[in-house]
Amino acid sequence: LKDHHKNPEMTFSEFINQMSEKRNFQYILTGVIVLLLVITVFFFFRNRSAKKEDLAWFKTGQIIKNYYKPTKSSMMFADPNQTFEYASDVDKYKDCIINFREIMPSLEKTTAEPVALFYLGKSYFNIEEYKDAHETFDLLYSKHPKHFLAPLAILNDGFTLENSKNYDDAINRFKFVYDIFPDNIAAPYALLHMSFCYEALGDFENAYSILDKIEKYEGYEINELAQDRKRYLDIHKELILKQQPVSEQVQPEEDLPEPPDDTDGE
Repeated sequence: LKDHHKNPEMTFSEFINQMSEKRNFQYILTGVIVLLLVITVFFFFRNRSAKKEDLAWFKTGQIIKNYYKPTKSSMMFADPNQTFEYASDVDKYKDCIINFREIMPSLEKTTAEPVALFYLGKSYFNIEEYKDAHETFDLLYSKHPKHFLAPLAILNDGFTLENSKNYDDAINRFKFVYDIFPDNIAAPYALLHMSFCYEALGDFENAYSILDKIEKYEGYEINELAQDRKRYLDIHKELILKQQPVSEQVQPEEDLPEPPDDTDGE
């Protein structure tokens, strides 16, 4: 209105257009400011998240480096037959567990969390804390079912149940690995340990036949292990049969005489 009074020759429509242009400029300026704020906030949280990721991996990597040798087996499997000659080995993994438990809250929602959970589960396994190992591997899979460690978590959970003599549950875990992840490196090892569990349950037929499925994994060292195991089961089965009382052994059917031909008497 002041502009209109300053310039009385300005028409009302010109005045409205001028005000609209000012408002449009204000809208554009406000939009630019809001956009800059959004970008600033985005990069702030992005950098914060990146720093959290870097710190999470640094902490996790340091613990793994201190307590585990960088071998293929240490990354993939808990050794079901592992034993320790010195008490210091047990103390070492107990310290490892303490360190992992201290940093776990800070690893929440980072890509380092499943790796830390995997090694935490292995550490519990290594000191025969099978209940805690089972819960840790189960937690890893439930929180990160699509992570590359997911099939290995289920496999190691099977090892845990196998060593706890929960053979039926262990077989279910191994079956799950083979059925859901047949092309994963964990699959043939799941089959091999299914054979161990079937043998422990006295089911030699399944213990032997399940090994045939390993043959398709050509190039795996486990193929040779499967063949060795078949030979072992053959010998073991023969020894068990020899130890059974004669009455319990399956006797071969004797050749029975042919029934008389009634047509001869006619």
